[in-house]
Amino acid sequence: MFGNFILAYQRKLGHTSVLLAEFWGVFEGLKLAWEYGCSCLLVQVDNSDIHDLLSSPSLDSTLPLVRGIADFMRKAWFVDVRLVPREANSAADMIAKVPSHDSSHQLIFNSPPECLLPILHRDYHGPPYSRLVN
Repeated sequence: MFGNFILAYQRKLGHTSVLLAEFWGVFEGLKLAWEYGCSCLLVQVDNSDIHDLLSSPSLDSTLPLVRGIADFMRKAWFVDVRLVPREANSAADMIAKVPSHDSSHQLIFNSPPECLLPILHRDYHGPPYSRLVN
C-alpha cells in the first residue's frame, strides 16, 4: 500500500525542551533500528541545530545523548542524517500526538495507526503542492 512500514514508536518524556526531545527521538530510533537488524538507515530531522550536531557526532560531546548517538552511528551499519523541511516530518509529529492509554514509557506500533494513514499516503505519492526553496 505505502511501501514497507517497519515500525513507529512513541516515548513519554514528560516536560523537556524541543532539542532534548529530538535527541531522544534520534537515539531511540537508532536503538530500535539496530535491534531490528537494519543495516542502512536514513535519519531525517527538521531542526538545523540537531542536524549540525549529528552530521558528525562526537564521543567527546558534553551532551550524553549525543555521545550515545555517536556510539550507535559508529556501529557496523550505514547511517545518513539529513535535514528535511518541517512539513516533511509530519508522520513523526503525528505519532508523538497519538493518545496512549499504556502506562509504559514507550509504545511501539508494528502497523501504522489509523490517523497516520493519510500522512503516509501523502509521503508515498508526494505532496499536493510544490515547495520553493531559495
